[in-house]
Amino acid sequence: MKPVLLIVLFAFLSTAQAQNVYKTIDENGNVVYSSRVPEGADDAEILTAPREPTTEEVEAARQQQKELERKLKVSAEKREKAALQKQKVQAEQRANTVVQTQVVPVPVYANRRVARPHNLPVRRPVNRPR
Repeated sequence: MKPVLLIVLFAFLSTAQAQNVYKTIDENGNVVYSSRVPEGADDAEILTAPREPTTEEVEAARQQQKELERKLKVSAEKREKAALQKQKVQAEQRANTVVQTQVVPVPVYANRRVARPHNLPVRRPVNRPR
């Protein structure tokens, strides 16, 4: 009984896929989809199901995907290489930079015991390239 039921079910499904679907717009502006042409609808659009791709199209899509994956891998390697180069250049710049101290002129106030305000440092670092 089950095989007969499956055969009938598949036969029904295959005929259901072959039917046309009509798209119309009613007087209220609503889009209506139906398996029959509505009465008085002259602008009914027939929607067809997309066909199955051929084996050549499937193979071409696979080749295109492989090519895109290869390009993605190459670009990722280039980005990594550029990042390493940038880190190397920054490390060289840090190594070539000398930190020196510069004496900041401090105002001397005659009416105070402290020669400089507490918020001014006596020396501050200055970064200069060699």
